Amino acid sequence: RVVKAADKYDLKEKSGASMSTSRERATIAAMSREARADSDGLARCVHRRLVAALGETDRKIQGKNLAVLRENYFGAAILTEIGFLTHRATARKLASPAYRQQIGDAIAEGILDYLKANP
Repeated sequence: RVVKAADKYDLKEKSGASMSTSRERATIAAMSREARADSDGLARCVHRRLVAALGETDRKIQGKNLAVLRENYFGAAILTEIGFLTHRATARKLASPAYRQQIGDAIAEGILDYLKANP
């Protein structure tokens, strides 16, 4: 992954300085670790708001090895799973514009909480 990121994000061109391949890889690895930590913090903030706002079963925060999350090197990234459309009660709720607004508001409040805690 680090080699792939180093190839994709050529730090030498962006910084205007020459970096060794090993230094470039170490930099990308550090960026990846920092992005994962940021993502964990954002996930906690959004999760807390969603659980409080929706009153649904708390399915906890789950880490998945998905490319959209794994290959993120430049900041927080999360995916939220709000419910299952195959569950009739959830499908009915999701059909409601008011319920979808509650979801959007909770996600937005979680993001704001994260940003306030991480200026």
